[in-house]
Amino acid sequence: MRTVEGWIECLIAEFQINTTVTKEQASKRKYTPENKSVMDYFYAKTELCRSMDRKIKSRDLIDKI
Repeated sequence: MRTVEGWIECLIAEFQINTTVTKEQASKRKYTPENKSVMDYFYAKTELCRSMDRKIKSRDLIDKI
């Protein structure tokens, strides 16, 4: 663990994400005018989508949002 990549691998291994739950949360996350702002929605949705698929492409991310 002398490199940043080594630390990243260890952290990913230690803190596994339940992709099924995250995928469900991302699909249920919708913007409503009662939300604080569009940017809060955008960043929350983006974080959920990237959590369920770390290698998601920008165009796929845009489609999901």
